Amino acid sequence: MTIDMDKEQVDAFGRALPQLTPRRKLPERRHSEVVSFDHVLSNGGRDGYIATIGYQPDGRVGEVFIDRPKVSNDASNLGHDVAVLISIAMQYGVPLDVLRSAVGRDENGIPHSLAGTVLDLLAEETERPAVILGA
Repeated sequence: MTIDMDKEQVDAFGRALPQLTPRRKLPERRHSEVVSFDHVLSNGGRDGYIATIGYQPDGRVGEVFIDRPKVSNDASNLGHDVAVLISIAMQYGVPLDVLRSAVGRDENGIPHSLAGTVLDLLAEETERPAVILGA
């Protein structure tokens, strides 16, 4: 398997590597929000998903869980794996913009895959401040 990345994407990953920090796992109890979203399919259709976004104590996004209301093993497994990979990358300090720049997109900027859609959703969430109860 080969990964098709252009020079800009490779350079972005190279710049992020020195910034990696030790993994910052989330506390047992943490603030989270549930958000529903659609992933646009290549045929123009849409698949509905639900994301649970967990926050670090400082308000930064630290993890994501993805569920599908309609049961589909393949889609559920893909959503789980995408969420785990994104969550671990964020906990190691990989910036969301670096992850977002690495995913495939069409000429209008629409992500080709569920991973890109989730990363875009997380980026939207980081643009607005999280309300951390009890902080």
